[in-house]
This record gives sequence, C-alpha cells and structure tokens, in this order.
Amino acid sequence: MKNSYYVDTSMLDRLTHAVVLACIASSISYLSAETLAPDPSVTAEAKQEIVAQEIELKEKQLEFEKARLEVKQSADLELKKSQLEIEIKKLELAKARRDLMVQETNERLEMLVQGDVMFDVNSFEVRAGALSVLNQVGLVLGEYPNGNIVVTGFADATGDAQSNLQLSRKRGEAVKTALLEKSAGTISSERVIAQGLGETQPVATNESTAGRELNRRVEITITKPLLR
Repeated sequence: MKNSYYVDTSMLDRLTHAVVLACIASSISYLSAETLAPDPSVTAEAKQEIVAQEIELKEKQLEFEKARLEVKQSADLELKKSQLEIEIKKLELAKARRDLMVQETNERLEMLVQGDVMFDVNSFEVRAGALSVLNQVGLVLGEYPNGNIVVTGFADATGDAQSNLQLSRKRGEAVKTALLEKSAGTISSERVIAQGLGETQPVATNESTAGRELNRRVEITITKPLLR
C-alpha cells in the first residue's frame, strides 16, 4: 500500500491527455456549430486561435497542478527521511549504552571498553577494528557536549606492577587521542584527561584467563555539567 502523500504522476499524465482530448472534441463541436450558424464578425482563423488558446490554458493549468503535487510529495519525503534519521539515532544510542554497559547517576556517567577489544596483547596502539566501539563512545559523549571526560586505563597482574602501570597510562592516552581525532573538533582536548591505574583496581580475579581479560579494560567517565 502506498503512503498517503504519494502522487501517481503517470495518472496525472493520463488525466492531462484525457482533458486535452476533451478540449479538442469540444472545439470541434464549437467549430461545427459555428459552421451551421456563422458569425460574420469572427473569422475562421480567429475561432481556431481561440480554441488553441483554450486548449493551451487547460494544459498549463494541469501542468501547474502536477508540479505542485510533486513538490508536496518531495517535501513530505524529506520530512519522513528526517524523522527516520532521528529514530535511527535514538536506537543507535540505546545500543551503544547497552554495549558499553553505561552506568549513570545525576552527577556522572561511566562506560566500559574491554582492553582486548581496543588493543592487542601488551600493545597500546588502538586496533583498526575498534572503530565501531569508538563510534559508540562518541554517540554517548555527544549527549553531554560540555561535560568533562576522564579516560582511565587498567591492566591485569601479568608482569611487574610498574610495567603494567605504564601500559595502562599509554592505553588511556591512546583512547583519548583516538576520540579527539574522531570528534573532528567537537570535543575540546581541555575537557579530556587520560590516566592509567595499572593493576590496582581489578574487577575480577587475575588467576584465570577470563578474569584477566576483564581487568584489561578502559573506563570512560563523564562528569555532567552543573545545571544553573
């Protein structure tokens, strides 16, 4: 079923053709009647010119109406497109919040990015495949364009504590740099702080592979601006 704002232009074309044929038929009848009761004050050429003008007028009127309806259809389609874009952004934001396990209070918002998603083992270079995650982080950050952001890197307990601390700091800085580059100037560098806390705040045991994967993470916190 077509939308209510859809206009079948082919139907208008057929209607235009039908009206023109009707005008021609009417004109023939008019000329035949005049032949039976000639008006000496009006020449045959003048009568034909009048009929031609009447037909052209009807054609132009129909063309105008067709153009008006096409413009309305285009405007309605643009409105529908804008509405769909808004709905898509809402759904994408909701998905980003789920995937990043967002936790929110009145004062702050926290989200989590697993280190194994962003980095290779013992590396602080952001993976090329992490683009979709950065896109999701950007969506959430966009909700609070004036909030202050802290990017914190964490490590598991593999290796010595000092090395893990340095690695977590470098990972925090790498995520900060990637977010600023991706934001294309919409996020000011003065709003973003990067830090690393090494292995000091584990969220799981370091005795298992699964636990260590959870401890290798990056947390992003937004402090919401105070309402005045």
